[in-house]
Amino acid sequence: MQIDRNFVTTSGRYLALGFQIAGSIVGGLVVGHYADDYFGTAPLLTLLLTMGGLFGAVRLLLWSLKRR
Repeated sequence: MQIDRNFVTTSGRYLALGFQIAGSIVGGLVVGHYADDYFGTAPLLTLLLTMGGLFGAVRLLLWSLKRR
């Protein structure tokens, strides 16, 4: 069975992009939750850091589409 090298490279690139996008959003959510518990600011830091992760994910997506 012959594996197309271009297909594997492209698939890996998009898989990594998906993990980076999900990781930045979930990372902001988790860090914001623990920061809210530590500082006692109920949903404020969770919302701010999740929105920051979302902004970073959109920025990463636009950068990767422009680079392509």
